[in-house]
Amino acid sequence: MGLRFKKSIKIAPGVKLNLNKKSTSVTFGGKGFHHTISSTGKKTTTVGVPGTGISYTETSSKRKASTPPPLPPEGTSGFNALPEDPNNRKQRGCLFYLLALLAICFAIVLYPLVWIPAIGFLVYFLIRKDLYGTKRRNIAISGAVFITSLIVFALFPSSSDSPESIYADWGKDTFDVSETTEVKITTSLSDADITSLELSSNEIAELDYTDGKAVITFKEPGEAALFFTTNHDIDSNTVKISVTDKVAEEAKAKTEEEARIKAEQEAQAKAEEEARIKNLSNMKTTPVRQHQEGCI
Repeated sequence: MGLRFKKSIKIAPGVKLNLNKKSTSVTFGGKGFHHTISSTGKKTTTVGVPGTGISYTETSSKRKASTPPPLPPEGTSGFNALPEDPNNRKQRGCLFYLLALLAICFAIVLYPLVWIPAIGFLVYFLIRKDLYGTKRRNIAISGAVFITSLIVFALFPSSSDSPESIYADWGKDTFDVSETTEVKITTSLSDADITSLELSSNEIAELDYTDGKAVITFKEPGEAALFFTTNHDIDSNTVKISVTDKVAEEAKAKTEEEARIKAEQEAQAKAEEEARIKNLSNMKTTPVRQHQEGCI
């Protein structure tokens, strides 16, 4: 039984690097459509309807059958030892430049993680036959990239891990409309990086997130259930916040008190006026009664 080796590595969304014992390939696309380019020059395109089992596959190869290259003359070695096949050189060049472009992109953006695909290249060059005298050079380059990337990864571990959850500590749940407060945001991972922070939709407060500080300014009185969203997809706990306007409430209370006092004063004045009129009426009727009694 022969030894088989097959491994697929996802290097970008919709892009996979496939490592086999005798070849390597790159696959573009996903369910429904994908295109594979192999180091042997074979190109495979598959189109299908997911979930139906119906698909169409087309395979093409530019490599033509040829006789084995002649052995190098005795006493020669290196790059000029074997003649090159122009077709193979052209096919190898397309795949090589494609993989080189992907490697450069990863080296610039995610160099601390480049050691992962570097393992695949290293294995590929180790098991590939040396047809052009470049095996040692390719192994050396792949090994150097693997070692340096792994060192960078070890010395500078990524601190941009996305938090699994966040917690917002408001300190209290009642604020004044003229008040500004800083909400303490903690994450499930102490070294997690919060790349963005947003406040849930509301009409009572607005958020200013600068230098890792979440400063809330209350603009309208009212109540709202507020929460934060970090990195566009992780929500914090929800807190019901009440915002009051003390100045307006005090002014309203003062107006109501003044209206109450005025109403009491008017009622008292009215009662006094009624009493005065009643007294005058009694004074007018009293002499008449006394005169009538005197005559009798």
